[in-house]
Amino acid sequence: MHELGIVEQLVRIAVDELEKAGAEGPVSSVNLRVGVMSGASPEALRTAWEVVVPNTRLKGAELLIDEPPATCRCLECGATSEVDGYTFACPSCDSGQIAIEGGSELQLASLEVEDS
Repeated sequence: MHELGIVEQLVRIAVDELEKAGAEGPVSSVNLRVGVMSGASPEALRTAWEVVVPNTRLKGAELLIDEPPATCRCLECGATSEVDGYTFACPSCDSGQIAIEGGSELQLASLEVEDS
């Protein structure tokens, strides 16, 4: 389960960002963007979160996950579309000449910190 390593790194990044910002209050939520094509399972991330976070500065924080869909831009007709699963053809013109533009994100979007 590579999600355990992802969460461990996420915690390190979040704590570093809190320190840089001088945030002292408790963290109420951690917001992630996990695209459907990122290769990370949101459910496995939530499970890993429960294992990793209790011994960290993020203890008690809620993990919120936004799951952006996969999107593509057609190099033939110029249409931008949402694509289902691993379909690699333009939904508008059926061309195989597409560029995937969204859905592969795996990023810390924001931290919400309570006043201390």
